[in-house]
Amino acid sequence: MIEQRVALLENAVRDIGVAIRNIDGHLSTLVRLEERHLQNSARVDDHEQRLRAIEEKMPVLGVMRNWIIAGVTAGVGMLLAAFSRVVLK
Repeated sequence: MIEQRVALLENAVRDIGVAIRNIDGHLSTLVRLEERHLQNSARVDDHEQRLRAIEEKMPVLGVMRNWIIAGVTAGVGMLLAAFSRVVLK
């Protein structure tokens, strides 16, 4: 009877040893994943800052684009007016 209990105890200790080795392996994997997560988080923060800078410049770029389109349209209109004057003379 004591031999059976000792055998069961040995099996339990062996199983606990296997479980501890598995936990050790998974823990090292978890540490690597956490390091990657921190690196990716830093990259995302950098991209967010760059995106915010672009978003701040967007209204100015929109106004400038409208002025350029108006200038090009006025220039084409003047050229067409000058061309029609020459043709209609």
